[in-house]
Amino acid sequence: MERNNNYPIILVHGFMGYGDEDGVSRFLSGWGFGPGKNAVRHLNNLGFETYGPAVGPINNLWDRACELWARLVGGTVDYGKYHSELYGHARYGRTYPGILKDWGQPGDHEKIHLVGHSYGGPTARVLAQLLEFGSEEEKACTPEDELSELFKGGKGDRIHSITTLAGVNNGTTLADFMREGGAKGFQAGYLGLVAMLGESPFNSQLIDFHLEQWGVMANPETKKSIYLHSPFSKREEIRNYNKNREGGIVFSMQSKYIHELNEKLCALPNIYYFARPAAKSHLEGDHWVVDKDASLMARLVGKMTVAGIKYANPEYGFDPDTWAQHDGFVNTEGGRAPYSEPSTDWDPDADPKTLEKGKWYVFEPASFDHTGIMGMGVKKDIYHNYFAEIAQQLGALPK
Repeated sequence: MERNNNYPIILVHGFMGYGDEDGVSRFLSGWGFGPGKNAVRHLNNLGFETYGPAVGPINNLWDRACELWARLVGGTVDYGKYHSELYGHARYGRTYPGILKDWGQPGDHEKIHLVGHSYGGPTARVLAQLLEFGSEEEKACTPEDELSELFKGGKGDRIHSITTLAGVNNGTTLADFMREGGAKGFQAGYLGLVAMLGESPFNSQLIDFHLEQWGVMANPETKKSIYLHSPFSKREEIRNYNKNREGGIVFSMQSKYIHELNEKLCALPNIYYFARPAAKSHLEGDHWVVDKDASLMARLVGKMTVAGIKYANPEYGFDPDTWAQHDGFVNTEGGRAPYSEPSTDWDPDADPKTLEKGKWYVFEPASFDHTGIMGMGVKKDIYHNYFAEIAQQLGALPK
């Protein structure tokens, strides 16, 4: 396939994922999950400049977009004056050196390709929206000399394409199944674990949870400890995280929230969009089950995804018949293009020069379960070929 651009590829992990900077990636990549399967390294070896930065694995979409911006351009994470006051957490986070300090300058770093898995899909879309339009709320309450460049807008042309891999583009009935009580319980348990680990080496050196803005953990840049803490010492901070639906990650994957989010977002006219859903389930009698060769995790969680179908509301574009197929964690239909934006089926024989910006191209579902896109249980060659195909397709797009 002809190479028409050399723009970097940024892989954005999803819920409970991790990135290149996390210590665990040295032996178990979040983009490969096994010896020799690191997709970031493989694409770089093929000549595609690729990065897999870490953002908060349980942070909401806004916070993750702010973190991704700082990861890319460098500087201190600014969650915004308005946003941080609204949710009651610290305004500023970590300071990063920057992966692409010259992003937006003429040349190969003028634009980037964003490839988001699962919750990384809407993370990429929210970042694109902020780059294009900024934030009116942040502009209104923040002095000009304090306003983050991210919130000023006018930078939408820095993204060349957005690709979602089993992205939570229309929600997932797994999150619907958890409803309010289950969502708050899961989030409280997860944050309690983070609070217990505190500044210990597990948190700061293996997997970094990036929750210091909520006060659940200290910033490991400024404080490190070998001690564990009582999770009850952070009960007020955890309660604060849980009190607002938009602040909690499980709530923000439910079909209702994603429907409301999609009404605020739009496909931008200067970006190519691609949705690559996944399917690893089949019909047995009148019941959908995960395929036997799926990971154990996907098989267990898939039962809740199916059970959640009865809690999803047709008002949000939900149809029990079309939403039954899934990849364990995300319904195949949920991973297609957002219902609110124009889309068409992908034609593998299409000339890249004929593709339209501002329109989603939806691929046939990949035969992976949700964890397979992270590399779990997938043979190295198959996994590498999947990402190589994505990179080649993105590299063939005209500048």
